[in-house]
Amino acid sequence: MTSRHDERPKEPWKSDGTMPQIEIAEKTVNLGSATVGLKNQTHAVLIAFPCNERRAFLSRSKIYVVDQNIGASIAGLGADGRKVIDYMRAICRQFRKVEHADISPNNLMENISEYMYAPTVNSNCRIFGVGLLVVGSEDTNPYVYEVQTTGETSDRVAFAIGFCSSAANIYLKKNINNILSSNLDCLIMYGVTALRHTLSEDDQENITKMQNISIGVVGNKQPFRILDKCRTFRYLQNLTRDD
Repeated sequence: MTSRHDERPKEPWKSDGTMPQIEIAEKTVNLGSATVGLKNQTHAVLIAFPCNERRAFLSRSKIYVVDQNIGASIAGLGADGRKVIDYMRAICRQFRKVEHADISPNNLMENISEYMYAPTVNSNCRIFGVGLLVVGSEDTNPYVYEVQTTGETSDRVAFAIGFCSSAANIYLKKNINNILSSNLDCLIMYGVTALRHTLSEDDQENITKMQNISIGVVGNKQPFRILDKCRTFRYLQNLTRDD
């Protein structure tokens, strides 16, 4: 009788102190379609590519509405991403049921950090093969968080994850001061341009490679919302090669 093959390493730790499962999970995130999160003084924005058809088993990097004041995008395994998003939504619903208010982004990050950290200390569980960018708003303050596969969270101003995200992060770091002082339209353009940097040079010239991106916005006491295709296309029309 043939047993089902288990791709997880037999030993959870290597001799050098690293964990093979974490390395595998991080590589999976880096194969996922790219997504960018960034904020200015009033708003936080998410921008994401859809799934690459050649990597259909990976996440579609769609943008998800988590709560009225919180949104998230994922890069990595789609099934893992949806599981984490469902858990986040459940936490938000439970908080509203008890407190009759929106959960703060920081409070949610503490919960999701514990949830994703748990498999790293249990050799019988597989580490989540997904990374997230989470944006939120509390009062008038916008937030952007990076959530790693191990549950480690980082408060960011502008950051990208997924395929070729290093190129986007170089661009974002170079323009970080301008991003913070920008208005909403300029903020979105910085995000769209950063996402374009994850493409090859030939693809950067072709606007059709960007036509299926999604843009989510929260802030200024407005709920998290995903922009319609017409408004998204207007931002794409403003792209130039010299951005």
